[in-house]
Amino acid sequence: MRSEKFVLIFVIFGIFFVLPSVFILNFSNVGNITDFGITPIINIAIILLPILLLLLFFSKGLKVIWRNFVGDKDILKKGIDGKGEILSIATSKTQLNYQPVMDIKLEISSPMYPAYIVEDGFVIPFNAIHLMQVGAILPVKIDPKNTKNVAFNFK
Repeated sequence: MRSEKFVLIFVIFGIFFVLPSVFILNFSNVGNITDFGITPIINIAIILLPILLLLLFFSKGLKVIWRNFVGDKDILKKGIDGKGEILSIATSKTQLNYQPVMDIKLEISSPMYPAYIVEDGFVIPFNAIHLMQVGAILPVKIDPKNTKNVAFNFK
């Protein structure tokens, strides 16, 4: 939980404070194309590399955050009804808004698609934790654009 917040704050800080200062420092002297003997492109790459590495390292957490705030709402509105049987479940150390993120392996079945397996991290609300048991069959919504994206339909 705290690691995802830290990464988001770090990335926002880098985008809005560090990168503009690099551009100002590098391009303030129009006649001078080098800064300390290094081209401006290399200077920018030196700043962007740690940010990109952090994004790559925390990509799963950022994916869960993005999907929770943007993707699930869209899938729940426009998604196809289906059922998901929990094949395996494991708690992760990650939390989002103090709600646990669980690594769940689901067998998805729907009238439109043949049965297939999805394995991903899902944010589980506290009032639905008791439903998360191996063998449980829960209602899901399937993204019609990408069938690997599913959301639990607890409503």
